[in-house]
Amino acid sequence: MPHRGDVFAPGMIIMWSGLLSDVPRGWSVCDGSNGTPDLRNRFVRGASSVGGIGGSQSHVHCHGGCTAFEGGCPVYVEFGCTYPVPFYGHSHGASPITETFEDNLPPYYDLIFIRKD
Repeated sequence: MPHRGDVFAPGMIIMWSGLLSDVPRGWSVCDGSNGTPDLRNRFVRGASSVGGIGGSQSHVHCHGGCTAFEGGCPVYVEFGCTYPVPFYGHSHGASPITETFEDNLPPYYDLIFIRKD
């Protein structure tokens, strides 16, 4: 890349800590317009090629199990062997602690990604 006296080459993306209205001339906000990638509300990940996207803003998972037993329950041990363990019939009650979605983001500071034109 030839040196033109600029510190930043066209296409370089940096983080901007100023106001959106104060983005310097010659830079574009990475919001999906003007050919920029839409980096709003995204983490950036180092990769061997550019342009890939992924992840999800939410996920679903379930917990299953029996709450009543009669006569025995299989116990799984290492190497896939199963051994039945006898016990007397009994039951357990279970209820969810919460049905709300929880945020799992680490502490963060919001910045705006801008790209050199």
